[in-house]
Amino acid sequence: MKTDEVRHYLKTGKQIKKTNKDGEIGIMTKCLLCETKMRKERKEIEKGVWAVVEVCPHCKDEWIDEKEHDRLVDLFRRKTFNLGGSIAVRIPKEIADALSIREGTEVNFSVQDKKIIISKATA
Repeated sequence: MKTDEVRHYLKTGKQIKKTNKDGEIGIMTKCLLCETKMRKERKEIEKGVWAVVEVCPHCKDEWIDEKEHDRLVDLFRRKTFNLGGSIAVRIPKEIADALSIREGTEVNFSVQDKKIIISKATA
């Protein structure tokens, strides 16, 4: 693989797939930076949010495959919906569990830099 291709994949965070001699596509098995065999690990990337990543035991570089990347993007992206006279959004279970938010938990809303911030209310 050419250096420019490696840089592209490093920037985009996409998994590099290899094709073996039989034409089967598989997951990257060697680190593109140091050629060491990669190891799969389950890592906590945010509090309570876990992902399967491939880690190089030598240079500690980490890679995530496209399917896992898409799963994480979907976890943090939600569509709003109408609920009575309000606009509502669902909080993903993984995030709610990480913050101990249950039905009936009070939360605070604030707006900062054109972003809505939702935080658990403190007593």
